[in-house]
Amino acid sequence: MYYIEEATVAGQPRKLLSGVSELFSLYSGFVGQMEKQDAPAMKKTVDSLMVGAKTEEDRVRRVFYWVQDNVRYIAFENGLRGFVPHAAGLVYGRRYGDCKDMANLTHEMLKLAGVKSYLTWIGTRDLPYRYSEVATPGVDNHMIATYEAKPGQYVFLDATGQYTPFGLPSSMIQGKEALLSLDGKNYKVVSVPVIEKEKNHVADVSTVTLDGTGLRGKGQLSMAGYPKIRQSYALDGLDQTTEPKYLKRLLERGNNKFFVDKYAVHNREERDQPLTIDYEYHVQDYVQKLDDEIYVNLNLEQPYANDRIDPTKRRLPRYNEYNHTDHTRTEFEIPVGYDVEYLPANAEGKDKVLGFNIRYERQGNKIVQSKDVYVNYLLLQPTEFAQWNAMVDKLTAAYRDVIILKRKKA
Repeated sequence: MYYIEEATVAGQPRKLLSGVSELFSLYSGFVGQMEKQDAPAMKKTVDSLMVGAKTEEDRVRRVFYWVQDNVRYIAFENGLRGFVPHAAGLVYGRRYGDCKDMANLTHEMLKLAGVKSYLTWIGTRDLPYRYSEVATPGVDNHMIATYEAKPGQYVFLDATGQYTPFGLPSSMIQGKEALLSLDGKNYKVVSVPVIEKEKNHVADVSTVTLDGTGLRGKGQLSMAGYPKIRQSYALDGLDQTTEPKYLKRLLERGNNKFFVDKYAVHNREERDQPLTIDYEYHVQDYVQKLDDEIYVNLNLEQPYANDRIDPTKRRLPRYNEYNHTDHTRTEFEIPVGYDVEYLPANAEGKDKVLGFNIRYERQGNKIVQSKDVYVNYLLLQPTEFAQWNAMVDKLTAAYRDVIILKRKKA
């Protein structure tokens, strides 16, 4: 990457891109080019949003969600429009804009609400640079607003993420440096946190019964954090024909003879609540019967099974959108006339990048399997491929263990 640190202008040396100060000065100049525009309707909207707001955080949340709900994201990258935001009043009136426009609108609406915020430049994870390494516009390709809830406690407000809840940064800016405009002359560089795996949680709780050589199940799938955001986008706009097909792929387990009998989606629009899907299904030809024994594998879903990485073919890190934890609880009803001949042993594997815990327990006429699998990396380095493969092998072996039921003697 080539850039000019200093040049002679009108016979005098001038620093251009010799550090973060010069980069911020350049950005401030772009913001200063915005045309000012009165927007009494915007002020009226902000006033109505503030009715009943009890805390400053509540005021910020209401403005942030209003911009998400009412302004459509459309990218503008031509010439200086790649750097200069439109005036907040113009964006408010048009109801569309790019990241710079939405950031400035959020910033100005918060100002009308009596809340201080900062215009913020940032690069997504597509750009592997830090300001201390390359202080040029090549470090950034995105703009947001930032709210400082307490000294040093920042909430990154990216209104381009339609389903992103307040308090959660977009997944694409995790771990990146952000350049905050404290005012027209002062700035601060802060880091966006990487969201821990426990906050990106998927839970699937179901009961399963034997149906000939198949299974019937009923349960609920719950998603929070980035998994919820991802699925909310996937479900957005699906019609009565495509939605059932998508839900079948999402819920599919056991084998390809899986069918969804009934489902209901809840809380897709409620950003602060988990997305939940109530479902009923049946899967054919899944259970093995031999003489007076039945073999059932309760690992109907097997994430990361056989997901080995060949280090002779892959030399670059593997990308992951976010850290996450998946929990599955399956209650299997023991069929009448049968008893448990074999119950798999509990299995566990823990590592920095991948881990799991599978537990079996008999509770009356039920066998309960609890399974937790976590992935904990954003970039898996080649030096970590071996430990990843070792854990995948251990997890795959645990998936193969089955319950054996035997018919009771008359």
